[in-house]
Amino acid sequence: MARHPFDPYYCMLPESCFYEFIPADGEDREDGCPATLLLDEVEEGKKYELVITNQSGFYRYRMGDVVRVAGFYNETPMVEFCFRKKNVLSLTGEKVTEDDLVSAMRELERRSGIRFTDFCVYPDQMGKQGRYVVYIEPEKPVPGKRAEELGPILHEELCRANETYESQAGIIGIPGIVFLRPQAFLLYKNAIMEKYGIPDNQIKPVRVLSTPEQVRFFEDQRVSG
Repeated sequence: MARHPFDPYYCMLPESCFYEFIPADGEDREDGCPATLLLDEVEEGKKYELVITNQSGFYRYRMGDVVRVAGFYNETPMVEFCFRKKNVLSLTGEKVTEDDLVSAMRELERRSGIRFTDFCVYPDQMGKQGRYVVYIEPEKPVPGKRAEELGPILHEELCRANETYESQAGIIGIPGIVFLRPQAFLLYKNAIMEKYGIPDNQIKPVRVLSTPEQVRFFEDQRVSG
């Protein structure tokens, strides 16, 4: 179970399916079939894209999930989810991964002293300047005025986390921070389970909002004042 949005670790279950790992810093071959590593070949601290073959052997999935090997339980890798490979934020040509976002949010939490239960982001292009709107569910109630203080801090940390964001810092607006009601992310998860009939263990954390329906849901969870 996740202890905090920044430090959930998962132990791979060798008997559940067949795992392969594509080094995240490698390049795809022209045939689209990169070389893979097995469970006993991965290294602690390195990032890999997951490839999973089901028990029957009929289906092999390139998941698009990038994980980092955080350590080992006996000889079994423990991994933490980093980002979806194709889920990249961009407003003006910058390329900010979920990993960059999590790194910046970790520093925002440290500098502000506010603990986050969870968060997600929406690339808003409706104003004069495009900006990231970040929805945060704090562990404890936070005065609404604190939101204005956090935007410039997050802007600084995104510049530190990602060179392409820094190169566009004069064009991208200061991020907007929105505090959410308690259990907003649990309500979202339950709504997805009810709407699509997806089991709890198959729902990934929502980090980047990509549809108007998602944005409306979290706007409805906004703390007023």
